[in-house]
Amino acid sequence: MQRAIGVFERQLLTPSRFDKYLKGDKQALTLEEKKGLLTFTLTGCNTCHNGPLLGGNQFHRFGVYKPYWEATKSEKIDKGVADLTNEELDEYMFKVPSLRNITETYPYFHDGSVKDLKEAVKIMADIQLDYKMNGEEVKNVMVFMRSLKGEVPEKYKQNPLTPKQ
Repeated sequence: MQRAIGVFERQLLTPSRFDKYLKGDKQALTLEEKKGLLTFTLTGCNTCHNGPLLGGNQFHRFGVYKPYWEATKSEKIDKGVADLTNEELDEYMFKVPSLRNITETYPYFHDGSVKDLKEAVKIMADIQLDYKMNGEEVKNVMVFMRSLKGEVPEKYKQNPLTPKQ
């Protein structure tokens, strides 16, 4: 079962221009996207959103500097992993999501409380990094995030139940 799930998940990968950039193609990203990557890194977003998936490989407290529910206007306060473990140290710990295809995966956050990616970026900088991003910085990060949108391989665009002609 584990192997089958692993094979399935590997087929879900959608290569993006960012992957080409990581492999050394310096022309894969525009100057604006590189500026966005620099803003993303200098601001500290890569502290949690790191590795090839830009996240998805660790748990972190959501709301390091401020309660997340105040910023997200969440209707229900979720204690994250602590709801399962009943351990105080696990309160508000959530898995850091991958940012791959982030422009396509709204609404944002574990409870879907934020529908706008721009707003999600501002909230994350504020409550996770104690940093108020200005409009230019948010724009830069948004431009970079668009480079994370991958292309679905052609073989997966076809309905497997449609007879081949």
